[in-house]
Amino acid sequence: MGNGGAARSAAFALSDAGARITLVGRNIDRVRALSKICGADAIARDQLNGRHYDAVVHATPLGMFPHVGDCFFEGDIPADVVFDLVYNPAETMLLRRAKDQGKIVIPGLEMFIEQAVRQFEIWTGDSAPRAVMLKAAAEALEHK
Repeated sequence: MGNGGAARSAAFALSDAGARITLVGRNIDRVRALSKICGADAIARDQLNGRHYDAVVHATPLGMFPHVGDCFFEGDIPADVVFDLVYNPAETMLLRRAKDQGKIVIPGLEMFIEQAVRQFEIWTGDSAPRAVMLKAAAEALEHK
Protein backbone atom coordinates (compact mmCIF):
# COMPACT_ATOMS: atom_id res chain seq x y z
CA MET A 1 0.00 0.00 0.00
CA GLY A 2 1.43 3.31 -1.07
CA ASN A 3 3.29 4.88 -3.94
CA GLY A 4 6.06 7.00 -2.43
CA GLY A 5 9.71 6.22 -1.81
CA ALA A 6 9.19 3.53 0.83
CA ALA A 7 6.54 1.81 -1.28
CA ARG A 8 8.81 2.01 -4.32
CA SER A 9 11.69 0.41 -2.41
CA ALA A 10 9.47 -2.36 -1.09
CA ALA A 11 7.92 -3.00 -4.51
CA PHE A 12 11.29 -3.33 -6.25
CA ALA A 13 12.74 -5.52 -3.47
CA LEU A 14 9.73 -7.83 -3.62
CA SER A 15 9.78 -7.88 -7.42
CA ASP A 16 13.50 -8.72 -7.43
CA ALA A 17 12.75 -11.57 -5.01
CA GLY A 18 10.17 -12.99 -7.42
CA ALA A 19 7.01 -11.97 -5.59
CA ARG A 20 3.78 -11.30 -7.43
CA ILE A 21 2.79 -7.78 -6.39
CA THR A 22 -0.42 -5.78 -6.34
CA LEU A 23 -0.10 -2.10 -5.53
CA VAL A 24 -2.87 0.02 -4.07
CA GLY A 25 -2.84 3.58 -2.83
CA ARG A 26 -4.80 6.74 -2.41
CA ASN A 27 -3.57 8.18 -5.73
CA ILE A 28 -4.41 5.63 -8.44
CA ASP A 29 -2.44 7.49 -11.12
CA ARG A 30 0.76 7.26 -9.06
CA VAL A 31 -0.02 3.63 -8.23
CA ARG A 32 -0.37 2.82 -11.93
CA ALA A 33 2.90 4.59 -12.77
CA LEU A 34 4.81 2.66 -10.10
CA SER A 35 3.14 -0.61 -11.08
CA LYS A 36 4.21 -0.16 -14.66
CA ILE A 37 7.90 0.20 -13.82
CA CYS A 38 8.09 -2.61 -11.26
CA GLY A 39 5.86 -5.17 -13.00
CA ALA A 40 3.02 -5.09 -10.46
CA ASP A 41 -0.75 -5.10 -10.82
CA ALA A 42 -2.44 -1.82 -9.88
CA ILE A 43 -5.82 -1.60 -8.20
CA ALA A 44 -7.88 1.17 -6.69
CA ARG A 45 -8.50 1.12 -2.96
CA ASP A 46 -12.17 0.20 -3.43
CA GLN A 47 -11.13 -2.91 -5.39
CA LEU A 48 -9.62 -4.56 -2.28
CA ASN A 49 -12.99 -5.98 -1.23
CA GLY A 50 -13.07 -9.75 -1.64
CA ARG A 51 -9.33 -10.10 -2.26
CA HIS A 52 -6.82 -11.86 -0.06
CA TYR A 53 -3.03 -11.69 -0.04
CA ASP A 54 -0.27 -13.57 1.71
CA ALA A 55 1.05 -10.26 3.05
CA VAL A 56 0.51 -6.53 2.91
CA VAL A 57 3.27 -3.97 3.24
CA HIS A 58 1.92 -0.65 4.45
CA ALA A 59 3.99 2.25 3.13
CA THR A 60 1.73 5.28 3.53
CA PRO A 61 1.83 7.94 6.25
CA LEU A 62 -1.58 6.84 7.57
CA GLY A 63 -1.25 6.07 11.27
CA MET A 64 2.06 7.91 11.61
CA PHE A 65 2.51 10.46 14.38
CA PRO A 66 0.63 12.79 14.85
CA HIS A 67 -2.26 11.06 12.99
CA VAL A 68 -2.10 7.91 15.11
CA GLY A 69 -5.82 7.13 14.81
CA ASP A 70 -5.71 6.71 11.02
CA CYS A 71 -5.65 3.30 9.33
CA PHE A 72 -5.57 2.30 5.65
CA PHE A 73 -8.22 -0.37 6.25
CA GLU A 74 -11.58 0.24 7.84
CA GLY A 75 -12.54 -3.40 8.30
CA ASP A 76 -10.91 -6.75 7.64
CA ILE A 77 -7.28 -6.61 6.56
CA PRO A 78 -7.00 -8.84 3.47
CA ALA A 79 -3.76 -10.65 4.35
CA ASP A 80 -2.22 -13.17 6.73
CA VAL A 81 0.87 -11.03 7.42
CA VAL A 82 0.85 -7.27 7.97
CA PHE A 83 4.15 -5.35 7.72
CA ASP A 84 3.70 -1.70 8.65
CA LEU A 85 6.69 0.44 7.67
CA VAL A 86 5.48 3.19 10.03
CA TYR A 87 7.61 3.12 13.20
CA ASN A 88 6.28 6.16 15.08
CA PRO A 89 4.22 5.10 16.94
CA ALA A 90 5.78 1.67 17.46
CA GLU A 91 2.32 0.08 17.43
CA THR A 92 0.04 1.69 14.87
CA MET A 93 -3.71 1.39 14.58
CA LEU A 94 -3.09 -0.93 11.62
CA LEU A 95 -0.95 -3.25 13.75
CA ARG A 96 -3.48 -3.24 16.59
CA ARG A 97 -6.30 -4.13 14.20
CA ALA A 98 -4.15 -6.81 12.56
CA LYS A 99 -3.38 -8.39 15.95
CA ASP A 100 -7.07 -8.28 16.87
CA GLN A 101 -7.81 -10.11 13.60
CA GLY A 102 -5.22 -12.80 14.36
CA LYS A 103 -2.72 -11.69 11.73
CA ILE A 104 1.05 -12.00 11.96
CA VAL A 105 2.42 -8.48 12.41
CA ILE A 106 5.80 -6.96 11.65
CA PRO A 107 6.25 -3.48 13.12
CA GLY A 108 8.04 -0.68 11.30
CA LEU A 109 10.78 -0.64 13.91
CA GLU A 110 12.03 -3.90 12.36
CA MET A 111 12.57 -2.16 9.00
CA PHE A 112 14.08 0.89 10.68
CA ILE A 113 16.64 -1.21 12.57
CA GLU A 114 17.51 -3.44 9.60
CA GLN A 115 18.27 -0.47 7.36
CA ALA A 116 20.36 1.08 10.15
CA VAL A 117 22.24 -2.20 10.62
CA ARG A 118 22.99 -2.43 6.91
CA GLN A 119 24.14 1.19 6.76
CA PHE A 120 26.41 0.67 9.78
CA GLU A 121 27.97 -2.39 8.16
CA ILE A 122 28.47 -0.67 4.80
CA TRP A 123 30.11 2.38 6.36
CA THR A 124 32.23 0.66 9.01
CA GLY A 125 32.84 -2.82 7.65
CA ASP A 126 31.99 -4.15 11.13
CA SER A 127 29.01 -6.07 12.44
CA ALA A 128 26.35 -3.72 13.74
CA PRO A 129 25.31 -3.74 17.40
CA ARG A 130 21.73 -4.69 16.52
CA ALA A 131 20.54 -5.13 20.13
CA VAL A 132 21.95 -1.75 21.17
CA MET A 133 20.35 -0.08 18.15
CA LEU A 134 16.98 -1.68 18.86
CA LYS A 135 17.09 -0.64 22.51
CA ALA A 136 18.05 2.94 21.64
CA ALA A 137 15.31 3.25 19.02
CA ALA A 138 12.67 1.78 21.32
CA GLU A 139 13.68 4.13 24.14
CA ALA A 140 13.61 7.14 21.82
CA LEU A 141 10.10 6.27 20.67
CA GLU A 142 8.91 5.86 24.27
CA HIS A 143 9.99 9.42 25.08
CA LYS A 144 8.12 11.06 22.20
